[in-house]
Amino acid sequence: AEMTRTNLYFVGIFAVLSLVEGIGEDHNPQPDYTIRCQSTKGPFVINMVRAWSPRGADRFKDLVEEGYFDDGVGMFRVVKGFLVQFGISNNVSRNAAWEVKSPIPDDTRVLSTFKRGYVSFAGSGPNSRTTQTFICYQDNNHLGNAPWETPFG
Repeated sequence: AEMTRTNLYFVGIFAVLSLVEGIGEDHNPQPDYTIRCQSTKGPFVINMVRAWSPRGADRFKDLVEEGYFDDGVGMFRVVKGFLVQFGISNNVSRNAAWEVKSPIPDDTRVLSTFKRGYVSFAGSGPNSRTTQTFICYQDNNHLGNAPWETPFG
């Protein structure tokens, strides 16, 4: 896969946290929260499904609510046809504050495959999820095998 640098940045993420009752089918449930994002390439939405990854969804919600993304977050890993990765704040003090927080434990895997548009935390080993996340560009059977790869949206 080809990896390229891009100038795509989040210029802010703001939360519209609307609780929705009930979870539908595994791959098409109603979201528990909706996060509206703005990038230099236009807006997009993350529909968070807590049942897929409770700790992951809660961590991402905490990041949003605490303003982690407010000063911009570069999308530093872009692999055409695979994924885009982000999660290092442009605000040095915010990064430092989150570095001292413990990584979150892995969630139990609920889904067997990643679909286009799924959002998950990146990790480097068991129980290593911190602030870096990725979005899948297409359905991907290669993801979801590691214990830290559990989509939350």
